Amino acid sequence: MPFIKDRSSLRSALFLDVGNVFNTNCRENQVNCFGVDAGELRYSVGIGVTWLSGFGPLTFSLAKPLNASPIDEREVFQFTLGRGF
Repeated sequence: MPFIKDRSSLRSALFLDVGNVFNTNCRENQVNCFGVDAGELRYSVGIGVTWLSGFGPLTFSLAKPLNASPIDEREVFQFTLGRGF
């Protein structure tokens, strides 16, 4: 990037995320509520760029869901300022 003088302050990443959300507050008519069902795992791949700026790290990520369900909320682009806790 032309406006970044110190190129060592740039980081890039490729990632594969796998995850699931489940509920342990079950009702009588719910099936597989207490266990993780591997068939319900969601996968995504993506790329990210982090710039270690004077304000803190600025991270931009792009992701593509590989097996999203029609009811899933999708977040393709993400921007983060600062570090995670």
